[in-house]
Amino acid sequence: MKISRLRACASCFSVLASLMMVPTALGASANAVALRDPLAIAVGGANVWVTSGVNASITEIAAANGKILRVLDNEPASRNPSTAIAASGDTVWVTNPGDDSVTEIDALSGIVLRVISGKNGGFDHPNGIAADATRVWVSNADSVSVLNASNGSLVKVIKAQRDRLSGADGIAIDNSAVWVLNPNFSIRRLMAF
Repeated sequence: MKISRLRACASCFSVLASLMMVPTALGASANAVALRDPLAIAVGGANVWVTSGVNASITEIAAANGKILRVLDNEPASRNPSTAIAASGDTVWVTNPGDDSVTEIDALSGIVLRVISGKNGGFDHPNGIAADATRVWVSNADSVSVLNASNGSLVKVIKAQRDRLSGADGIAIDNSAVWVLNPNFSIRRLMAF
């Protein structure tokens, strides 16, 4: 496994930027198999979380040295790969677009706390996710679902027609807004708070 570190700025944090699988025949650990076909990455606390497209797993990596700490199995929550991941505080959130669900994982224990289904979360092929201490924002095929981070309940669904969303592919948040990436090469700013 090759891990590259980029420094965002002198006083900012370091982020692991790329993961590349080294064949196990060359001596890589068996856990490194979990990093085959990485789909999404998130940084939370002192760790980096990576979803795998091969085996629907989630790998926790120590940001300081790149060591694989554990590999979590996202089954039975989803047998399909998780395409997006977000970390906030002691919680990791992953999207399961094949099952129209989102999985909430306790970052300390690795235990699945809950799986929120499409009906309860307003999901329609969830493919992007961002979280802070109070809200979880999930980009769907034509909407954004907003969840309460403390209990996973649906707060609201922002529909495509009203806010010009078109197959939202990615989502990010800052202190004042939600940013949605659309496949038509546009970025839409939504008021978050």
